[in-house]
Amino acid sequence: MTNHKSLIEAFVAQWFKRFDVLPDDSAWFKQFLADDLRLAMPEGEFVGPDGFDAWYQIARSNFKPNCLHLVKQIDVKLGENEGEHKVSLIIHLEAQTYETSQFKGEVFELDVAEYWRLTLDDKGQIKLHDYQVMPL
Repeated sequence: MTNHKSLIEAFVAQWFKRFDVLPDDSAWFKQFLADDLRLAMPEGEFVGPDGFDAWYQIARSNFKPNCLHLVKQIDVKLGENEGEHKVSLIIHLEAQTYETSQFKGEVFELDVAEYWRLTLDDKGQIKLHDYQVMPL
């Protein structure tokens, strides 16, 4: 579990580092999404990689690149099934918004609780199955 925990923690750091950039193309993120992904966000619920794309376009229309995601807390536990892990996170987000967004160009600052269910195979490949975000 220790090795798995360090792999998952490194993945979390890389995941949010990429989200800070908000690249035009979501392909990097989608390589880690399971086909059965359930994404529960403040904007609604999205299913699968196509659902992730829909949510990602909403995020990109609201937030300018160069956001800051600060991982304040991370807890990794084994899940019920083989290779499954449950990850609980507290994330602090700071982002500049677009004038045309629902946030009207204001600085957006929020702490959220995130709950992930992911699988890690014997080659170290991560797939996200559940991804929930709730404002604190």
